[in-house]
Amino acid sequence: MRRHINELTNKLEEFDYNAQQALINLHIPPDEYFEQDFYRMNQVLAARPEKDRMVVDPLEFLKQVRGSG
Repeated sequence: MRRHINELTNKLEEFDYNAQQALINLHIPPDEYFEQDFYRMNQVLAARPEKDRMVVDPLEFLKQVRGSG
């Protein structure tokens, strides 16, 4: 139970940090930020640049999985 509480607390802090970054660094007014869809806004704020994402072609992935099995 305690582990779940800690996980939820960390998630809430992560959402708060995203809001903080948007409000301070992106100069988004608080009223505009809080009018947006919360989950979508956090997805946008958590997006990584392409160089930091591992992009795998689905067909190539399946070929690799089938080849190793």
